[in-house]
Amino acid sequence: MNESDDRPRQSEHDWRRVLVSALGESGLDEAERPAPEHALRRVRRIVADDALDVASVARTMVEIQSVACDESSRPDIERLLRDDRAERDALDDAAAEGRLPIAVRAPAARQAGDERREGASPMWVDAIAIVAAISGPVMLLSSRRSHSPFLDLDTAAVLAGVLLLSAAVWMVLIEPRRVTHPRLAESPGFAFFAAVLGYLAVGLIVWRVIDDEGGYVSLPVVLGALMALAGAVLQTMAGISVRRIRAAAVAAADPEQHANAARALFAGLDRLDDRLYIDAARVFADEPSATREPRRRAAVAGVRALYLAGEFDDELALEALRRGLF
Repeated sequence: MNESDDRPRQSEHDWRRVLVSALGESGLDEAERPAPEHALRRVRRIVADDALDVASVARTMVEIQSVACDESSRPDIERLLRDDRAERDALDDAAAEGRLPIAVRAPAARQAGDERREGASPMWVDAIAIVAAISGPVMLLSSRRSHSPFLDLDTAAVLAGVLLLSAAVWMVLIEPRRVTHPRLAESPGFAFFAAVLGYLAVGLIVWRVIDDEGGYVSLPVVLGALMALAGAVLQTMAGISVRRIRAAAVAAADPEQHANAARALFAGLDRLDDRLYIDAARVFADEPSATREPRRRAAVAGVRALYLAGEFDDELALEALRRGLF
């Protein structure tokens, strides 16, 4: 768990009050009976190791009980958690990229361990990448006077492919990992321009194969065309991604749209929570009765640990006990 000096710490008296409010006096004795030691050890470990997604009470309760439940139920519960995590990640990614009318986030704080250099790459480095992207299709052109190609097709195709793919790899994959403000990677316009150059190079290769070689395709030509096409696809994907991120940033500047987006995001997360509660209850309904109460007592112990540590307040603890004890 994340420890914080200013986090409010609840007492055992507060915990008993919450427990009675959630389960009633009749459920208090059952909830306070000791759980099996092996289940308690697993629950204490997952709580202490900061392995719980405490932002979602539903996930927290299912994760706690996934380590305390019967072996016959565990595979289905772990599958539910994997599917739920994939949906939450997809929701977050779509929101961050502006693909959904939700979650226009503030820029993320720089994480600890981020070794990127502040600022942008030197201008001469970006200039080389730009020249490489432009030079790719130029390698495949013919002289205006003699109408003969500057280079034979094998050499021209390989050079064009290497130049275009190198420029794309630098702009899309390498530069964003080296500096905090990569000029080229943050420019959707140039990304689409470079993509057009890549597709143009592929078209020129095809044209020269037909016009100069009579349809014969050599291995270097194939490699060059594939490299040029890979560079073009990389640039296209980068341009689309940056445009989505910019659209989300523009939306974030509108307070009303930001508020609507936040409400929509929370509604989506609430739907995932509700479905997880329902699906987990369905799985645990088939659990042997001999293991049901020990699992529930271990889950109560987990909620108690989170509550006393300040991870859960009264409202979250009540939800956990009322909805999350399957």
